[in-house]
Amino acid sequence: MSHVAWGTGALLDVEGAARAAHRVGAAVLVDGAQAAGVMAVDPAALGADAYAFPAQKWLLGPGGLGALWVRRDALDHFDCTFTGVASGTDHMPDGAFRPHCGARRFEMALSPEGLIPGWLASLRWISDLGGEGGVRGIPWIARRSQAAVDAARSALERVGATILTPAGHPTGLLTFTVDGIDAEPAAAALEGRGVIVRWVPFPRALRASIGFYTEWNDIEASRRAWPT
Repeated sequence: MSHVAWGTGALLDVEGAARAAHRVGAAVLVDGAQAAGVMAVDPAALGADAYAFPAQKWLLGPGGLGALWVRRDALDHFDCTFTGVASGTDHMPDGAFRPHCGARRFEMALSPEGLIPGWLASLRWISDLGGEGGVRGIPWIARRSQAAVDAARSALERVGATILTPAGHPTGLLTFTVDGIDAEPAAAALEGRGVIVRWVPFPRALRASIGFYTEWNDIEASRRAWPT
């Protein structure tokens, strides 16, 4: 399941799903692509058995990298669908091998070593952001991002938008519609005016990604650029 819904930006109840799954012996794998980096994430506290996320998006790292957290006592829930030289040791001609004891067993091949320093640099930079009131890193990012989302919600409502993202959800996504305006051509029209949002098919709507770096001037420019 997703931690944050890709289409609506809703924060999903991972904890509830994990409790229900564990009652019947099922494992829970969470896609954190839209959550990691814009809010504090604690996979163990959520009850997840595995939590995956990419370097790009909110963590501002290079494409082509990602990370997988696996709860140690849940490792045996997951098979290695594909394996390679990086999955373990003692590889044999018949395909047998000794898996690494931890999540490293899910590595298939060599890592893109040239990209890893870039992600480490972005993570160090993110962790040092803020400082207001002693708050740094993800807690500061989460607070600032939520303030920007709230401001964007207010601005969009002034142009008649219907906000589909539930209020109060601490995510950086804001999905909305406007009566009589189709999402796909509206996204193209806004791009022509210097505002980048994307349209999503389910529900058919526009979706803005709003981070700690979004300024009030950006929000006002988006409101003024709205196609009539």
